[in-house]
Amino acid sequence: MKILFVNRKTLLTCLLFLTILIGPGMTEGIGAEAGNPLNLTPKELAWLKTHKKIRIGINKNWPPMDFIDYDGKPQGIGVDFIAELNKSLGNRLVIVPGAWKEIFDKVKKQNGLDALMDITPRVERQQWFNFTRPYVIVPQTIFSKGKRGKFYASTNDIPGSKIAVEKGFFLASDFRKGRWGKVKVKEYPTTSDALYAVANGKADAYAGNQAVALYEITMKRIPGVHAQCKLASRGSVNAIGIRKDWPELVGILNKALNAIDNKTAFRILKYWGSKIPKNVKTKKDQVVTVKMPRPGYDWTVPKIGMEFVWIKELNCWVGKYEVTNAQYRKLESGHDSSAYKNYSLNGDEQPAAFISFTDAKTYADWLTKLEKDQGRLPLGFRYSLPTRQEWQAFVQCGDNRKYPWGNSWPPKYGNYHDQSGAGPWHKIEYYNDKYPVTCPVKESGKNDWGLYGVGGNLWEATIKSSSDGSFEAWRGASWRIGGTGSMKAPCEFYSRTAKNSSGRIGSHGFRLILGQRK
Repeated sequence: MKILFVNRKTLLTCLLFLTILIGPGMTEGIGAEAGNPLNLTPKELAWLKTHKKIRIGINKNWPPMDFIDYDGKPQGIGVDFIAELNKSLGNRLVIVPGAWKEIFDKVKKQNGLDALMDITPRVERQQWFNFTRPYVIVPQTIFSKGKRGKFYASTNDIPGSKIAVEKGFFLASDFRKGRWGKVKVKEYPTTSDALYAVANGKADAYAGNQAVALYEITMKRIPGVHAQCKLASRGSVNAIGIRKDWPELVGILNKALNAIDNKTAFRILKYWGSKIPKNVKTKKDQVVTVKMPRPGYDWTVPKIGMEFVWIKELNCWVGKYEVTNAQYRKLESGHDSSAYKNYSLNGDEQPAAFISFTDAKTYADWLTKLEKDQGRLPLGFRYSLPTRQEWQAFVQCGDNRKYPWGNSWPPKYGNYHDQSGAGPWHKIEYYNDKYPVTCPVKESGKNDWGLYGVGGNLWEATIKSSSDGSFEAWRGASWRIGGTGSMKAPCEFYSRTAKNSSGRIGSHGFRLILGQRK
């Protein structure tokens, strides 16, 4: 078996610092009989005939090794190796994404999965798994804030530190056993969570897979965290773990791994190295960052100026305002929100009206592509319309209030059809917002979560769920509403044209969120 080392220039280009363990390139298949390119034994061929599908788990949030992309598709180095294996195995390998502990336990218990990627062969795991040979080895590295925090010239600097690691990874156990001295271990759900803990001062250092950490730091613009020292000479060994009662699969997968040639393996690594945005420059392990949304902080889209508020309760960003005419015209320069009785709805800072559901969804998709191309979106996030549940949560501010402003009537803030309303229909008594039609979004009333115009100014489009982006309803109220007729249930109000997704009228608009979508 040939072992290839990647030189430093290639490492920086590919972001990976990997040792690649690959076979000699179909040597076992050359000269083999037709129909058996891997030169499988009769026993292995018989086993494959009775196993048409092999379910293989991947970590859904461990880029660039394996992850789920914006469109819900499996991606990563491991996924590309699976694709190469499937060329030899007749597409038997079926990818099943999941959290690490979830896929680990399913293979361990032989319940729902047959194998998993990215596992390190360890003695204590041999009672549950059989292992292939490694397909890639990645250094395990300490990351810290360097001179701005605690500096790690070597592993001798580790004792006494607060070390962040991923929950369920074996490194947590190694640290607790004192392999690198006495430390305090802090476990986090994902690599990026652990790295953010270092950036925010909640931990002194992160320890783990260097390729994943560098990818996350670069793609998510995690500030001030840099590579320090290596933990061990060998690094993180990545192999395929197989359920214990399927020993035949080990030899089959090893032969399929040996059939992957050097050129193909380097192509995979080069591809994932190229995923670094071109406007990010690296120098001596330091990353020159560009502005990007960071969980826990508000966000403004550059050039467009669209402001988003981080809502911890929803784990996403919500548009601070409804999308304005000026912002919508970045996509549709000729958009006209029209007027009512000579009162214009067309001002740059007024919300974009006469919007259909398709218009709103197209704008969200356009903004997602624009920001994704600029490298400014966290992995797995996209701009979209809110779901009904998300909309109701940020209108009610997490409680069960009857109206956006509270439980009493008339309104305490917001733009409705009141004493200043331009229409001949009923007007809210004892309330005057001073605007006959839509008002500038910054004048539309601020709720307890820092959002403006929720429940007023314009009806807002919602979608059915985070995995179903189809039309749900127009929700809220608008400058045309002069009573409680559309507001009977606690913040579940919707317009009389709620189910008409295609209609463009002067009281329909939209607000965006930035969140994880399948």
